[in-house]
Amino acid sequence: MPAYRPDGMFLKMKGDIMRKLIRATAEKARWMLAFGLLAIGIGTIPARAQTPLIQFAFTNINVFESNTVTLMLTCVPATNASVSYVITDAVPPGPPGAVNHLTNPLSGTISFVNTNRAFLTLPIVYSPQFEGTLPLLISLSSPSAGFVLGSQSNCIVNIDDLNTGFRFDSDIYPMNENSNEVLVTIFRDGNTNGTASIFFRTMEVSATDAVLNNGVGDYLGNPSGIPIFFDDGVRSNQIRITLLDDCTIESNETFTLLLTNPLVGFGTPTIILGTSTVSIADNDTTAGYVGFADLYPNISHEIPPAPLNPAFSVNESLAEPGSSFTINIWVDRPCGSGQISVDYTVIRVFDSCPGLTNAFIDPNDANNPLNDFNLPNAPRPNLTGTLTWGPTDHNPKPIPVVIYNDRWVELDETIPLVLFNPQGNPAPTIRADRRVFPLVIHFDDQPAGASDREFNVATQFAQNPGVNNVVFAAAMDGDRIILGGGF
Repeated sequence: MPAYRPDGMFLKMKGDIMRKLIRATAEKARWMLAFGLLAIGIGTIPARAQTPLIQFAFTNINVFESNTVTLMLTCVPATNASVSYVITDAVPPGPPGAVNHLTNPLSGTISFVNTNRAFLTLPIVYSPQFEGTLPLLISLSSPSAGFVLGSQSNCIVNIDDLNTGFRFDSDIYPMNENSNEVLVTIFRDGNTNGTASIFFRTMEVSATDAVLNNGVGDYLGNPSGIPIFFDDGVRSNQIRITLLDDCTIESNETFTLLLTNPLVGFGTPTIILGTSTVSIADNDTTAGYVGFADLYPNISHEIPPAPLNPAFSVNESLAEPGSSFTINIWVDRPCGSGQISVDYTVIRVFDSCPGLTNAFIDPNDANNPLNDFNLPNAPRPNLTGTLTWGPTDHNPKPIPVVIYNDRWVELDETIPLVLFNPQGNPAPTIRADRRVFPLVIHFDDQPAGASDREFNVATQFAQNPGVNNVVFAAAMDGDRIILGGGF
């Protein structure tokens, strides 16, 4: 036993243990003291003081006439406080007159009595006049001492008209005779609750007005009226009026648009706001006008199909690979007198790589094997041809286009023909909407399966619409390009 060792080792060990215990106890005491002081320090840090705020709970509210709106204000913290307010017309964003719907004073004080909420009540008076939506602006100022205004110190109250008003989107529609149609929008303002309808009709007011079509008229109108319907909540509807481009030289003309016989939900006052006028600017000259006979581009093929419409003239024989066929694009001169002419050419003819979206034609070499087409009556290098009409000639004139059935695998391509440089005494007008004719060529050298030019999208009703064509590589086989990959 160590206690009986004569060298006193036991006593030394006992002393060492005691010293270690004392040191550990002292260290523990220091940590406990530190934590205690820290805890005391944290407990004595004061909380950040909150800035007392007064502001609106909401900043934008809608209310119909003959109703009451209550605005809530908040005060943080809850206490006794007050704030001043002023009510004005919110101009902009709306027209004046909103304050005329109030019976309240337009300024005053709002008080908080040991609470964090206060209210401002505004009865809205009905007006028999249609005014649309009128916005009120309520602004806060001068809060109690120690308080500041929050970011929501202004509130807009939009007073919605209880009346239903119908109106045109414009007082006048200035159109050209060749505008094709007038797009008229009819608005339903104010109260849009429930369904509604109104009759729309056209009318000539004076002898110089445009004439409703009777075989030689200027437009296709509706003198008897047609109903325009509005579903619940719908605020606008549209109607199209066809204009007729005649050949008569005449002064500018007008006709009138009217709204009548409104029918809306029971108990809703209805007001019709005015009329509108369509003015037609004459585009006719002594020499008349010229333009492509087809307003929209038509599609040809390297192997010609049957004619797509009477404006095309396609030879009946199928073009073998390496051969060609001719298609005629027609230009009209439907009216006018005097000898005239107009030039035509092709635009954007340069194509650095065969198979891009513009068909290629070499302006210097008619025998270039890369040519996709030719203009036989438009000499190189300008590729410009001329069409002529005699003094009383109103027959359409053809622009022949030779289409080559090459063996290139390529994209669909466009031949953009354009009319320019009208000549005569006087010169004719080129119709702006018939100045350019893009003739599209569909290639016929695609690999198997590539004739599907639509992107196939899976839908609920077509879950397996078919594969989409993807090209991975291209190679040459003699004079023929072969595309390989997944088709």
